[in-house]
Amino acid sequence: MSGEVVFVGIAPHPPLLVPAIGKEKIAQVQDSVNALNKFASQIIRTNPDTVVIISPHSPATSEAFGAFSNKTLIGDFHQFGCKQVSLSFPNDLELLAELDKTTKENQIPFNPFFNEYLLDHGVLVPMYYLWQAGWQGQVLALSFSALSIESHIQFGEACQQAAKSLGRKIAFVASADLSHYLSLNGPYHFEPVAHLFDKQICEAIKQKNLSSIINVDQNLRHKAGECGYRSILVAIGVAGKENLSTKLLAYECPFGVGYMTAILKEKIT
Repeated sequence: MSGEVVFVGIAPHPPLLVPAIGKEKIAQVQDSVNALNKFASQIIRTNPDTVVIISPHSPATSEAFGAFSNKTLIGDFHQFGCKQVSLSFPNDLELLAELDKTTKENQIPFNPFFNEYLLDHGVLVPMYYLWQAGWQGQVLALSFSALSIESHIQFGEACQQAAKSLGRKIAFVASADLSHYLSLNGPYHFEPVAHLFDKQICEAIKQKNLSSIINVDQNLRHKAGECGYRSILVAIGVAGKENLSTKLLAYECPFGVGYMTAILKEKIT
């Protein structure tokens, strides 16, 4: 069996996108709901063996990339008053072992976690839509680091290499919210230039110019207060430079945080 990357995409992760949590507010993020439903159905259509997802909120260390190593990946939304919505997926421990091997060969710091961590909302929100679309297969959940931009791209390339070496078809999801400082009425402070960060990321997707994301002004990025830039860098590494099919499915910021749903690559089988 030949391994390959059949899908790479970016998904937002506000818990209010889960109807039982968002309730009446979900009408204000309908574009994202519609986009995530399409996003999930597209992943199902690519028929992957494993969904690999990286979250800004997973357990992490500054000096190494990480992964959940539990046999079964479990989580719920109890922190958001919704314990009844819980998800469970088998962990792809074979792919995890291959990724551990590949990162060592490429001298990329990687530290799988051996404690029984629960999945965070950065994983759970996108996976909720995958689960709703019928996904019950294996998942590998990763975390990024504080290492360089190039290190994140290299980690993505290692994910791609590990999948190919093992013969896995993978769909890769970068869980990522954009700027948190877009509104005077939002939950965080307002930064007048923050919208420029989101605009550059969205334009890069629309123009199929991923180097514009890699080269974004880092001062602007910090001012924007994003939480998903490094997830996106890893996704760029996974996607590679060939056969990209970038699509901006949705962008909105009704609550002062930028929610973007996008596809970088897909291969329908």
